[in-house]
Amino acid sequence: MYKDNRRNPIQTVATGLWATLTFCFALSGHAAVVIEGTRIVYDEGQREVNVKLVNVDEQKSTLVQLWVDDDNIEATPNSSAVPFLLNPPLAKIGAGKKQQVRLIYIGENESYTQEKLFWFNVLEVPPKSTDPASLSFAVRTRIKLFYRPKSMARVAPNAAENTVWRWSSTQEPFEIEAHNTSKFHLSMPTVRLEGAASNIEISNSRMIAPNERAKFKVEGLPVPPDSSMKIRHSALNDYGAEVFYTKQILDGK
Repeated sequence: MYKDNRRNPIQTVATGLWATLTFCFALSGHAAVVIEGTRIVYDEGQREVNVKLVNVDEQKSTLVQLWVDDDNIEATPNSSAVPFLLNPPLAKIGAGKKQQVRLIYIGENESYTQEKLFWFNVLEVPPKSTDPASLSFAVRTRIKLFYRPKSMARVAPNAAENTVWRWSSTQEPFEIEAHNTSKFHLSMPTVRLEGAASNIEISNSRMIAPNERAKFKVEGLPVPPDSSMKIRHSALNDYGAEVFYTKQILDGK
């Protein structure tokens, strides 16, 4: 439907770079190139979305390869068949300079009824070293790309407000279920149980998809669950800022 089998010299070079660098696939956070923002939101009907990259290395240029995957971390630039084009897919960013990337949706007749998750990838290609004893690594950065159909245009992101929390087990091992009843993804950096003898952290960096039911184990709870206990969690908005919520926990019936 949206797969484009045409190839050009840039795509050929990009595929070759990926094949060369698969052995050094995603290392930690010493990236020279950073993405402005922590997430991308693409509303259906937009002609394009511009993504800004910044080379924070003031001494050296950096070559980067760019692609989008459909929530598959193993996808390569050549194997990922997604309804997006990137211009450019390969860029050399000068020391201390910025690069603007055009993200263009090319899907047709899609029938999405809720927010769809993709990932935007940036792979830094390390410069060739003249030292035969040195070892170079590529650094890969991924951020979430949310595609929203027109049917959601007049609905504000409301996943946190519309998530229902309930005890799914009130006996050890204690467990809480969160049901995201909205059409949006819910990204929660922290989740805590409040109202027990001490607050208990039960999760870090959890995302719940639209209409998904997620289970959280509660370890270290000194007393059985009661109505005074509440969930206190943070959620990321469209700008990547944390907003905090306190939610009642239903009894599970």
